[in-house]
Amino acid sequence: MLAGGAYGGIALPTRRAAAEMGDEYRQARQRRYAAVQRLASAERRRVSRERAALMAGSAFASERPSLMDFRASVLASLATYKLSDLKLTVTPARSPVAARVHVSAEGSYSVILSLTGSLVRPGSGLVLDRIRLDPRPTGAVLDVEGLWLERRS
Repeated sequence: MLAGGAYGGIALPTRRAAAEMGDEYRQARQRRYAAVQRLASAERRRVSRERAALMAGSAFASERPSLMDFRASVLASLATYKLSDLKLTVTPARSPVAARVHVSAEGSYSVILSLTGSLVRPGSGLVLDRIRLDPRPTGAVLDVEGLWLERRS
């Protein structure tokens, strides 16, 4: 009876506590793993943006165009393509990024692929951040987010 009381009063609560602690440990380990993955992804993006900034910075002329000039340049390059449902957004951003660019358009596959190359042509200063291509019966829908990088002296 004494052994049964000790088992019920000490061993069972200790087992439950150990099981709960094990669950908490697994959850903490999963949260840590997710945080490490997010950090690694952010670090890869930061490094690629810094590399792109170095490469794009060398392609700029000595005078930096204004945000409106840049927007007009992007619009001019978009005007040469046969696109439908075109949307362009250029918003100022914090350093080292001068502006964030969002382009959404629909067109044939060849036009869409040619457009992406035109957007990031040498000297444009635009670096693709995210790109999504969705197939449609008439071709594809392109959704691009890009960064216009500041020139580093």
